[in-house]
Amino acid sequence: MQIPDTFSKSAFPLSQGGDVPARKFAKELRKQRRDHRLIQVRRAVGFWWYRLLLIVIAGLISPFLTPLFLSDPKIILGGLGAIALLFFVAKYADWGLFLVAIFSTAFFPDVLQLKSLSASPMQPFIVLLFCILFVQTLFHVREPIFPSFWSIWPWLGIILIAFVSQIMVQFTWTQVVPHKINGNPIYFDEIFGVALFFFPLITVLVTTICVSSKERLIEYIQSAFVILAVLGAVIIFYDFRRISATIYTFRFADPIILWMGLRALAQLLAL
Repeated sequence: MQIPDTFSKSAFPLSQGGDVPARKFAKELRKQRRDHRLIQVRRAVGFWWYRLLLIVIAGLISPFLTPLFLSDPKIILGGLGAIALLFFVAKYADWGLFLVAIFSTAFFPDVLQLKSLSASPMQPFIVLLFCILFVQTLFHVREPIFPSFWSIWPWLGIILIAFVSQIMVQFTWTQVVPHKINGNPIYFDEIFGVALFFFPLITVLVTTICVSSKERLIEYIQSAFVILAVLGAVIIFYDFRRISATIYTFRFADPIILWMGLRALAQLLAL
């Protein structure tokens, strides 16, 4: 009587008349159990990593943002919207690039004023997206394609020059020049200035990683820019007709239409 080969493709190989030793079978069984545990760990990490990351971020920023949330209801609503965006981007990181492109337009005003630097929602958002992609790559949730060295070497050179120049400045500092401005050590501003040189490189990395896994994002971003540009043109046309403006009206001024600068709207139209 022949026994059908039902378990020939099963996970546990059968011993055939002593051809496969018991020790080898036990070794293969232990290996399969390790593989199964590894798969379970990867699934658990893929399910929990962004939740744990958001908890850590919330714990770090809550002491600084809680007084602002309690003093202004608008900040509370904005904070709730930001939390919803955080969950969305943590779960769908590729679509975070689309939101970054939308946030970079003139329709979204500045949300942060740090000395002479004004930051729109795009700057902190793209840094957050970079951290999320870094964690995903670290835990093998995604296998990104990084830009080639020949496409990013100018930014690497600029960052290197920034570090070298700051080191040389500290060694050749003139004693009569004060080391503090308004009571703050000037090296804080120097460190902040060097950190800004990393922003273009972060933008290139985030764009390459997201587009490499979802190429249709390029089309979606272009379509969104076209729609927003048409909307901006309608707003400009209406406001200029309302005040009877000409091409020379704002020759020596930067007008504001609602909360949007005309210069920022012009950049969107040109894009």
